[in-house]
Amino acid sequence: MNHIPPDRPTVGMDGKITPPKAPVSLKTGIVYPKKRRFAVSNPNVAALLIVASILVFAGLVILGDKNPSPSSTEDGAPNSTVAESDTVDLAPGIEIVSGVNVIKSIVQVVAQDSGEDCAYGSGSMIIDSSYVLTNFHVVEDDEDCDIDKIFIETIERIDLAPVRTHSAEIFAINEDADLAILKIKPLSSNGVELIPVKIAPEVRLGDELTAIGFPAIGGESVTVTKGEISGFSNYGGVRWIKSSISISGGNSGGGAFNLNGELVGVPTLMGVPGIDETTDCRPDRDTNGDGEIDSDDECVSMGGFINSLSPGSGAIELAKSKGLIP
Repeated sequence: MNHIPPDRPTVGMDGKITPPKAPVSLKTGIVYPKKRRFAVSNPNVAALLIVASILVFAGLVILGDKNPSPSSTEDGAPNSTVAESDTVDLAPGIEIVSGVNVIKSIVQVVAQDSGEDCAYGSGSMIIDSSYVLTNFHVVEDDEDCDIDKIFIETIERIDLAPVRTHSAEIFAINEDADLAILKIKPLSSNGVELIPVKIAPEVRLGDELTAIGFPAIGGESVTVTKGEISGFSNYGGVRWIKSSISISGGNSGGGAFNLNGELVGVPTLMGVPGIDETTDCRPDRDTNGDGEIDSDDECVSMGGFINSLSPGSGAIELAKSKGLIP
């Protein structure tokens, strides 16, 4: 086991930062506050500080027990209540990215088959706290996942893995645009407060984008990648948005947002030559060693002009078709 010096911070597997421990008395077990060291470059100032320290020390000696130190108890033992906190909190507002509240507006979608998790994707809250926008292919049955239950997972902090907080059911789908709206219900009364995102009224070539979701690479916590609108293409009756955002499996169904925090599109399709499948990543090497690069190989995140976004405007049309007015 490696020994970690007490004067160094440590980082746990959950990302929590623990600062150096204060010195501990081996006799009493009482924690003493850490000393802080001040650097002084001017020798005159240093001399003044030394004189001042001597005077302060002399004053304390004269006062004696008349004014006991607030860091000591009546019997003279150091007071352990002055020990510093051993947890470093994340800076306030860190959950806001490009105007989007990542904790309250971005979720993970989990599909189950006979009680086993079989598919994962991302989603964005739309309309109100009861609806999630995701990809249709995230909640679509296939040979590996005969979906019978869908759940929504949310995060309490950006460096933590999502936790299952809601059940969900399919409310509306548009297979051509690869979109699905889920209606969700909290599993308990202590659920996180969820807020919907706004949908961009228009999009322009070159607009900067931020994709937010839960990709299959890089751990379980939420991930942010950036890019821009690279172009547009029309097929299947949908005006797809081409983007330079790097996405991977799990980003499907999440959101791509402009600088105003408005949903521009949903990461969904990538052009993969020779593979007629809906996917959000690309097998680019023979990862299983069978001598071929195909859909059986590991899906790798790819950037550039090969990924597409289903337009966010399609979510408005889909919601209206079911009587919901965003």
